[in-house]
Order: sequence, then structure tokens, then C-alpha cells
Amino acid sequence: MRIPKHLQLTLFATAVALLSIASIIHVAVQPLDERTRTRQGTPFFTPPVINPDTGEAIEMDTLVEHYKSGG
Repeated sequence: MRIPKHLQLTLFATAVALLSIASIIHVAVQPLDERTRTRQGTPFFTPPVINPDTGEAIEMDTLVEHYKSGG
């Protein structure tokens, strides 16, 4: 039994489309940790925090980097 070429192409295109849609939905529902946190491990869009040494407002990444590097 031979499957016509246009039907083969339709089946292949449908399978690729369904796999692509499933992948996009998976990433949207369960995002990777790299997409929600910075390199320092803080969440994106964190408001500025008060530096305990100087009392001025600084970015959270700057504060985390300071204490991680020990300096």
C-alpha cells in the first residue's frame, strides 16, 4: 500500500506543527530557571535595595555580587 506524496507531506507537516506547538506551550507553562533569574540567582525585575554599608539604594545584583566575591 502506497501513500500518495501529497498525503505524506501533509502528515509530516502536521506532525512538525503539533510538535512545535507542544514545545512552545511547554516553555510557556514551565519556563526554564535561566529565563526567570539572573546570573547571580536573583529574580528579574527586583526593586532596588538599601546598601547596609552606605544606606543608598542599589541594584540587588550589585549587592549579591559584592557579598559573593567577598569584597
